[in-house]
Amino acid sequence: MQDLIGEPILPLFAGDDHAFHGMGREDIDVRCMGRGRPFVIEIKNPRRRSLPASELEQKINHAAAGRIEVDSMRDSTRSEVVRIKDTPAEKSYRICFRLLPQGTLPVPEPHPMRGKRNRGKGRGRRGRRNESQAESETPAGSPDTKVTSGSPESQNSSNPADPQAVVGLDEKSLAKLKKAELVAMCEQHNLAKTGTKPILVERLLNHRLETQSGEPEIIVPPLPDLDTIIATLDGLAGTVLEQRTPTRVAHRRADKIRTRSVLEVADSSAEIIDDEIFVEVTLRCESGTYVKETIHGDGGRTNPSVAGLLSADCEVVWLDVADIHAD
Repeated sequence: MQDLIGEPILPLFAGDDHAFHGMGREDIDVRCMGRGRPFVIEIKNPRRRSLPASELEQKINHAAAGRIEVDSMRDSTRSEVVRIKDTPAEKSYRICFRLLPQGTLPVPEPHPMRGKRNRGKGRGRRGRRNESQAESETPAGSPDTKVTSGSPESQNSSNPADPQAVVGLDEKSLAKLKKAELVAMCEQHNLAKTGTKPILVERLLNHRLETQSGEPEIIVPPLPDLDTIIATLDGLAGTVLEQRTPTRVAHRRADKIRTRSVLEVADSSAEIIDDEIFVEVTLRCESGTYVKETIHGDGGRTNPSVAGLLSADCEVVWLDVADIHAD
């Protein structure tokens, strides 16, 4: 955005560089519609300081070729830069999302934290030498001792000989085990230990089937009807949200819970297209509201959410800023 506005007019002012100061910001895939986003474009060290606003607008819009459009340009001041950057403006969003059965979409996971480089002492040649010396002096059996793959400590339930691994083994895998191992499995699961090897295998397989059949069935709630969807959306007006830092930005922002409000809901609609439910709605929200998370819930990190209220998965299709209420 900064380059689309600043680059075309920088030569006109014969400046050294430019800086963009906008009122808020959105994700890269979000369009700003309506009256647009108030901004100040700063030209650093200009040799020329006065140009007609119409000439600047024409230059920017022509170079942008439809990607952006600016209007109402005028001279600004440093105090206005502060006001634009610090104004907590409410925003109206127009959002479209698709409704899916609960459990269809994967639960979002936070991005891994960026590791901090250890710039302290001991990272040079002397430090590495000290580390290698310390490793060579570590006594066997200490907490830092590495365990080889053949040691008992490294064995887990995926080992076919583990008595608790019967659930994950088929008939062929059980047949490869020794009778003593099959007996140990039967003893672990309180089964009879007598009989030949084929009998023990059959007994363990029957036990596995009984165990699996006893697991509770996962019931997926049916998708709500269109009237219920619209009524639920309209009921969001005045709702206070508790929003934990979204998974998509958790790697660069403090992990905390923020309270934000949905102020108004308008123009809710829902329709079925090719056997899928698509919903559109306009939400006017408090500054700093994570709107996408308000819809899909972010795995429960935003509460309440549209997905949670409808007992369904919500996949955002597109999101537009309909208006920035900076008056």
